[in-house]
Amino acid sequence: MPLLIHSQHFHDTEGRLAFPSLLDEAHRLVSRFEGFIALRRLVPEGVGAAGECHLMVEFADQETWNAWVASPEHDLIAAKMMGHWTREPLVRVFQAL
Repeated sequence: MPLLIHSQHFHDTEGRLAFPSLLDEAHRLVSRFEGFIALRRLVPEGVGAAGECHLMVEFADQETWNAWVASPEHDLIAAKMMGHWTREPLVRVFQAL
């Protein structure tokens, strides 16, 4: 079953501005991985949502997701994002039925 991973990132101002380009870079890297389906930036609507950074990544299954998370490419993108974190991201994993 497909796996959907939603993450909400909390960045400083510089990180929020860099987030779209970091996602472009992440997409170039992750799209080479077997089982990768999609990477989307989510933009919340409403009051107070302007500074939020969300993404949704979809993989074919848990095994292919785990391969991405264990990869040096994932570590590279994570390190670039971590430099701007104001706190740990919130990550939730869902199965598509």
